[in-house]
Order: sequence, then structure tokens, then C-alpha cells
Amino acid sequence: MAIADLDGDGTSELVIGAPGNDQGGGGAGVVYVFSGAVSGALLPSDASMTLVGQTSNDGAGSSLAAGVLDGVPTLVVGTPGYDDSWSNEGAAYLIQRSGL
Repeated sequence: MAIADLDGDGTSELVIGAPGNDQGGGGAGVVYVFSGAVSGALLPSDASMTLVGQTSNDGAGSSLAAGVLDGVPTLVVGTPGYDDSWSNEGAAYLIQRSGL
């Protein structure tokens, strides 16, 4: 989970990772971004943005960080099971305000 004002509107977004979610394939993981005032139970359909892991077992959302990098609101999403050239080398995606 991470909390930061990612869209610059003065209200913090709540970011929740669901690394075991199967939406992008078994265990691909999902990250939900909830904007505005948040209270009570949250459902995936309440998210203002959903980021889905690329392939099975990515585990997107296993780690999250949010804040300001070089003056730009930034979200970092960890995917420890990401595979490219090696087995489970993992990846971290840096998403800045223009992409949020």
C-alpha cells in the first residue's frame, strides 16, 4: 500500500497492490489506484486506475512506493516474478504523473 498525491489535485491517492490477482494471467498481479476521499470498503470497480501485470507470476504490486521524484509525482510498482532474459529476475516500473 502507498499513499501520495499522484495527480496533483491536493488530495492523496491510495494505491493498493494485489500481487496474487489473476487478471493478467495466474499470479500476474494488479495495482489499484483510488482517487479522492476514500472511506469504507473498497472494491476493484471503485479504482480510478488499474495496472495489470504483464504475464503470469509477475506478482505486480508486491512492493509499492509513491512520492515525488525530481519534483514529479511518482509511483513505483515492483514485479518480483517478471521474466525477461533470466528466470524471475523481477522488474520495477517507475510511473510519473504524466502517465498517471
